[in-house]
Amino acid sequence: MDAHAGPYITKYVTYVIVIEMVFIPLKVFPALCYLAKVINEIFWEDRLSPYNHTPHFPFWFTGIVDTFPLHVLQPHNSTLRRALFNPKYGGCVYKGQLGINFLGAIVLCTGPHLGLCYDGHIWQRTGAPLLEPWEWWLGDGAYPFVDLIVVCLLILFDFLYIYFTKAICSTI
Repeated sequence: MDAHAGPYITKYVTYVIVIEMVFIPLKVFPALCYLAKVINEIFWEDRLSPYNHTPHFPFWFTGIVDTFPLHVLQPHNSTLRRALFNPKYGGCVYKGQLGINFLGAIVLCTGPHLGLCYDGHIWQRTGAPLLEPWEWWLGDGAYPFVDLIVVCLLILFDFLYIYFTKAICSTI
């Protein structure tokens, strides 16, 4: 019985490698690109709607941005595994980024991004270049020092407190 375990495991590993290296880049990504062209449900211009305001943010603020994980199996390729591993989510993930306006409509959707990528860098590469010069967005604590994103000051103070506490403790 043990003599047959090797070929089955080898066959499984071969299938996984083929899926990682061939099927996803050649079949899945082109299908996603085609669907993105055909399904037009996300309109970037909706963030500039005259009704896209709240009493708390009557001017300049046009959206809220955050990322979300897309969990995947751990790749066999060690370089890809390191690039996808994110300790916050406890495994290998691709990240997607969503931006919504204050009416609840999705106005920005980007991805997949590597799980190791910092949310602020994803924003700077994909969302920030598209904004008007006067425009600001809201974000969570993952965007503490990112241009054109405002985060809660309490989160920012917590971040600075932890940062300086670690810096002081490491010197003692």
